[in-house]
Amino acid sequence: MTRTLFKFLIVFSACAWGNSFAQDADLKERRELGAAVVKANQQGLDPAKLLTAITDPIKPMLETNLKRTNPNQTEAYYTKASEVITRELHAHMEAVISEVFPFMTEGLSNLYADRFTASELKELIKIYENPLVRRGLAIAIEDMPKLIAPHMQAIQHRAQMLVPRINQALVREGLMPSPKP
Repeated sequence: MTRTLFKFLIVFSACAWGNSFAQDADLKERRELGAAVVKANQQGLDPAKLLTAITDPIKPMLETNLKRTNPNQTEAYYTKASEVITRELHAHMEAVISEVFPFMTEGLSNLYADRFTASELKELIKIYENPLVRRGLAIAIEDMPKLIAPHMQAIQHRAQMLVPRINQALVREGLMPSPKP
């Protein structure tokens, strides 16, 4: 009986170890494929263009805010101030992206590996390497400022409306003192 139990434990351990090794090998392959998906997705992605697509639409909104908060300045002041703010925002975001991007890339690779099979990841790589898909993504990024610009005032207005609403909710929940009359 003891020998039979011992043999069973040895066989069970060997099977479990073999299964674990196979799972580890599959996970390693999926992690590598996940990294390849991220790399394929980022091909042709110019971080400078992406940042410009994000920061350029902000300039008109900044000028509007500057005119509202500093009404006695010249147009040259508003233009220069919005350019300086945009430039500094761009530089700050560039530093943040260069610091965070490697972690995001690794995290996204792991996320893909955890949620997709090796076969699915290979298909994703094919999709992202497709010239038509890459062209479509590039066009979307490149033309984003043109699409957003006409709506910036509405976006700004909604954002301004949100601040009092959030403050009221914080007061209502007892997380912020009531404003003094």
